[in-house]
Amino acid sequence: MNVLFVLLGLTATSFMIEYFCISPGGLIVPVFLSAYIFKPQAIIGTFVVASSSFFILRQLNHYFLIQKNKRLVLTIVISTLFVFLWRKYLPFYFPHNTLFETVGWIIPGILSYTMQRNGFQRTVSFTFFTTLCLFPFYIISNIIAA
Repeated sequence: MNVLFVLLGLTATSFMIEYFCISPGGLIVPVFLSAYIFKPQAIIGTFVVASSSFFILRQLNHYFLIQKNKRLVLTIVISTLFVFLWRKYLPFYFPHNTLFETVGWIIPGILSYTMQRNGFQRTVSFTFFTTLCLFPFYIISNIIAA
């Protein structure tokens, strides 16, 4: 992933946030997801980890009063724990040809936090939309950088 793509992706994501008034998992999440578009197992793993941490925190919110400023930290910690468990222990339960990946360690936490703020369906659909819109920028920036 080159610097030109990151700058183009952040600019395009900023314009989409201003135009549609929905955050697609923060500014950087669609940029990373579109860079990993040739690895669908990483994108699926990221959404599984983000969704599971979203639903776990939703259940925890029924029993505990979680303040808004602590929610981001707790979301990132829980999703990082899920990424660790996903990469460390899950491959032992499935065949060896199955790959278990996520897009980074923090990206699922940021995505899960945005799911809590905007709602699950709006965040997932707009993140997919923004990721697919950024993919041509990824191809063009790789052609220019080569």
